[in-house]
Amino acid sequence: LADPSLAPTVEMASDLRLWRFLVATAFKGGDAASMYVEALRWRKRNGTDATRKDLRAANPSFFTAGATSLEKPLLNEQDAAVFAARPRTFFTKSAGGGGELLLDRAGNLLFIEVPASADAAAVCALGADAFLASELRTQELLQLVL
Repeated sequence: LADPSLAPTVEMASDLRLWRFLVATAFKGGDAASMYVEALRWRKRNGTDATRKDLRAANPSFFTAGATSLEKPLLNEQDAAVFAARPRTFFTKSAGGGGELLLDRAGNLLFIEVPASADAAAVCALGADAFLASELRTQELLQLVL
């Protein structure tokens, strides 16, 4: 990469990730490379890799010790407010703030979304930037769990 600040994480540099860009561009190498670099720029601009580190640090038993529940699926009050305003989840909230993963009978992760339960006024009150930042954290956690 021409810009060393865009150096990918091990995960973003994996063969599977790179393959996805090739598939998305019908195996046009130049287009795939441009798309990949733009994805790295987007991740840097949105602090995605820092978010991943924060999520791992907040849930060490899950990510390093094989626990089946998350210690802190919601990183801050903003995440809790978004969670309350727009219900969707892949874990059950416990009284202590942790979360047990929702699994089907075969052990597959479930993701439940309840659009009709969203509180539009509460979502608007949070503001677009706060909502988007929380949504990105939720999606990154989901990707890490998967």
